[in-house]
Amino acid sequence: MYERFKADGVQMETGIFNNGRGSRFFCPAPGGVMFELNTRRDAAPENRSTFDN
Repeated sequence: MYERFKADGVQMETGIFNNGRGSRFFCPAPGGVMFELNTRRDAAPENRSTFDN
């Protein structure tokens, strides 16, 4: 998704980074609203139990 957005000219506030709870990136929408897009698929095993329920 990051690469597709970037190729389509979306201004990216950050690159993709992982903080242990999953990978994420930030990009602004027109008007200044900041979106955080993330996945937990690559989260560290010790964090996965926090995603239940």
